[in-house]
Amino acid sequence: MTTHSTLKVTWSGDVPGLAEHRLSLDAFGRALPLLLKAYRRIASNMLRDAAERYTKPDKRLFKRASWLDLQIQAVTEGSAGVSAIGVLEPPPGQQAELFSTLATRAGVELLDAIEAESAGTLRSVAVRKYLAALPPGVTGQEYCFDSNGTSKSVSIGAVHLPADEGELPYFLETEGTVVSVGFEPGEPFVKVETEDGVTISCSAKTDDVERALDLRGRPVTIFAVYSDSAKGRRLLNIRPAGEPVEKLTSKELEHNLFGKWDELLRRLAQ
Repeated sequence: MTTHSTLKVTWSGDVPGLAEHRLSLDAFGRALPLLLKAYRRIASNMLRDAAERYTKPDKRLFKRASWLDLQIQAVTEGSAGVSAIGVLEPPPGQQAELFSTLATRAGVELLDAIEAESAGTLRSVAVRKYLAALPPGVTGQEYCFDSNGTSKSVSIGAVHLPADEGELPYFLETEGTVVSVGFEPGEPFVKVETEDGVTISCSAKTDDVERALDLRGRPVTIFAVYSDSAKGRRLLNIRPAGEPVEKLTSKELEHNLFGKWDELLRRLAQ
């Protein structure tokens, strides 16, 4: 099953080609892929929130957001913009019934985030990157999203992006295969390619680097502190995919929380 939505975007301003109702790839070529990335990131977050609300999420669930695509079908006549079809098209053999409304909900949230971020309100770092990538001559933007009777329109003038301090680090658990490692005297690291073809590189302890080297060629699960900044990525654990995590006893949990982190918690409380 394929889900279709329509997104129409119009830009105005002093950018080469706009006055002639043409869209410059040189000016907009960096922003358009970031718009798609923001659309997928919002959809992925929706899947994550829904899964965690009811059960322990299957990490493979989140790659369904990569099924979303924006396919340009026309340059809008009489203006400078694009008309795109939002498509949720699963690979052969995959079922998409559970995600039939994903394109619609993510599209509405995308426009909400564009409106918020353009007014200086933190909402989505992916949307912020898209808006920042638009050419500086853009002075007006109009977005219209329509899907199965659900519609949303946003009109933006001057953009006032919030101060971008970067995305806060978060915990990431994913599966993949080890593609390379690094040892001292340089900074030790582990690089893993996920099932989606995304390469993740994290700094790591020497023991974890050696373990990753032993696991090359085998599916692995990594647990890491992750961020947009390469300096903020740190591997915490790597193990063969499917290997159960050993549960800690109550005494071990108490030791980890209060024995190892008591001083830090005390300082944070001050």
